[in-house]
Amino acid sequence: MHLTRAVTRITGFNASPEPVRKGRTLTVTGVLQRQNGSTWTAVSGQHVTIRFRAAGATTTTRMATVTTGEDGRFTVRFTAQRDGTWSAAYTATGAYLNTTSAGDYVDVG
Repeated sequence: MHLTRAVTRITGFNASPEPVRKGRTLTVTGVLQRQNGSTWTAVSGQHVTIRFRAAGATTTTRMATVTTGEDGRFTVRFTAQRDGTWSAAYTATGAYLNTTSAGDYVDVG
């Protein structure tokens, strides 16, 4: 038996507002999708890890794990503390492949 795993992607990833004042709310959003033939469909009920790499740092910190909604969307809010790059990662289950979003740099003033 041959098991096929679906390709996934995180689209529409955004950390905003940009720039943001220190101590204010920063909102991180995105959508997890899987490839279904030539189209992409939402993946609900999956865990996405939100990561942060401070400006000048070499390591990334896991900030939260969120669950995608029925439309594949996820949203989480943080208190802005310092400049850096936000990203989201999905770790594969049996039916899907891993994926990571592009990074989004946020200037905290």
